[in-house]
Amino acid sequence: MDASDDGLKRRGWVRLLAFSGLIPFAALAAISMAGFAAAVDLFQIYGLAITCFLLGSWWGVGLSARSSGRAPLPELLWSNGLLLVAVASYCFVSVALAVTLQGILFAVILGLEHRLDRLRRAPSYYRRLRNQVTVATCVIHGMLAAAIGGLADFMS
Repeated sequence: MDASDDGLKRRGWVRLLAFSGLIPFAALAAISMAGFAAAVDLFQIYGLAITCFLLGSWWGVGLSARSSGRAPLPELLWSNGLLLVAVASYCFVSVALAVTLQGILFAVILGLEHRLDRLRRAPSYYRRLRNQVTVATCVIHGMLAAAIGGLADFMS
């Protein structure tokens, strides 16, 4: 097996794991919309776990990336700030609004991954994959938020 085979194998695993991460979102959203209210809490907890995973990885990328020697302050500060927003939305707003905000937060995280220099250096296949998975995640969040009245919270 040569290096190109290893790269293809790695990409395959990364794709499988990334898309598999959508299964709990889709399943818990479907169960929630079928009337099992407890599934919404699990949906939010899973979303918070994924948020922690994504934002925590920014620290590793920021601290290990070769750069001009400057500290990775933008990555670290955004990571901490967004995580505080995620936790606060889980703890202090209605469930419908929290699901809405969580979906928006995933889009913001992706947007910053495209904008912040060290995070933009990810391989192109991974950036495309993140785009696809994030769009699907946001759609699932939007569907669940609409089903439980997420937009009504913004209007009241």
